[in-house]
Amino acid sequence: MKNDAKWMSRDTWAAKHGAYNLPYYDSITRKSPWPTNAIECRDMGWQEYMAYSDAYDLHIYAPANADLDDVIDVFCMAEFEMISIAGYLFTFEAITE
Repeated sequence: MKNDAKWMSRDTWAAKHGAYNLPYYDSITRKSPWPTNAIECRDMGWQEYMAYSDAYDLHIYAPANADLDDVIDVFCMAEFEMISIAGYLFTFEAITE
């Protein structure tokens, strides 16, 4: 399956190996080091947080080793994109399942 992902299109690969395996295909062929959805965030070991400030309440994923008192790049669940936030302006509450 891994060798096929190197040369097959996403649709062709899904037809051969099953659409339920597409997250595996995406993990092999992903070019960006940043996640694009919550599943990728969890697969990368990122921690889920609610970040509260006077102006914003954000549902985010942050890298597990992130210094939350610094400026950090996080994945925003409202916009489904990477954003940078000044962590020292927020209060973080970890979301555990």
